[in-house]
Amino acid sequence: MAIIPWLFLFRRTIHWAYILNGISVLIGIILMADFSLDKLPPDLTVRAIFIGTTLADILLLAGKFIMGKALFDLEFSQLDKELPVRFKFLRYPNLGWWLVHLAVMAALYGISAELL
Repeated sequence: MAIIPWLFLFRRTIHWAYILNGISVLIGIILMADFSLDKLPPDLTVRAIFIGTTLADILLLAGKFIMGKALFDLEFSQLDKELPVRFKFLRYPNLGWWLVHLAVMAALYGISAELL
């Protein structure tokens, strides 16, 4: 809680802050989604989904990720001007890089949960 915001304060540690923030958000989303799927309420209404699951917490984590991305982008808005256009979305620090990591981490978590 205290280390990652502190890392965002300095230009030389902002990459570490961005990566640690993103990885912690991905792990939190995966674990909370798994918990919610294990403990689904019997009647699935909109109220039950927001109150009886961890969807609200996942949305808060998404807000934490967006704030970290905004801080990173404010500092490095001119970072990748000379990169070629192809596959730019999947390169660090773009959103596609995080989506690939979310998919791989969720798949590995699902496989390991099945094996145990």
